[in-house]
Amino acid sequence: MLYHEAETEEKARIGPNSDANSDTWATVVRHGAEAWSQIRRFVVLDVSKDSNWVYACSITTYSGKGALDDNCIPSEHTIVYFTGTEPRYLEGERKAGMSKEPIEIHPNPAIEGLEMDPASRLRFSKTYAIEWNVRVRDIGWVDKIHFSNLTAYWMEFSGEAC
Repeated sequence: MLYHEAETEEKARIGPNSDANSDTWATVVRHGAEAWSQIRRFVVLDVSKDSNWVYACSITTYSGKGALDDNCIPSEHTIVYFTGTEPRYLEGERKAGMSKEPIEIHPNPAIEGLEMDPASRLRFSKTYAIEWNVRVRDIGWVDKIHFSNLTAYWMEFSGEAC
């Protein structure tokens, strides 16, 4: 999905294209402010049919640093990987507190050349509400074997039940 956020000092310092999973660019918006836009990946965790929202957690590589990024709490993350590849911890992630079992995603076979960066991490501590009318691209689905872990990890931080 195309995701926008206000420019921060951190974004200004690291510049565009800082995440291997996305194209990032700055745009001047109302009142001369800058907003960063990027294509982001999410895992949908709950669908609210009454309010036309889905609730999702983001997938990011933290500029290839995985859960070792300075602004990251490793215990709030897990590895996400596509079927046919192996989940890979970066050196130091386990020691830093990343202990959740990796989550396998079956890639959508209709999309050729779809890849998941080995540093991709799913963050459970921040849930995004995404409206149903937002254009998204289905990149795949969580393996059934991993679904119970996925929902338990999310509930640990959100307090919500799927």
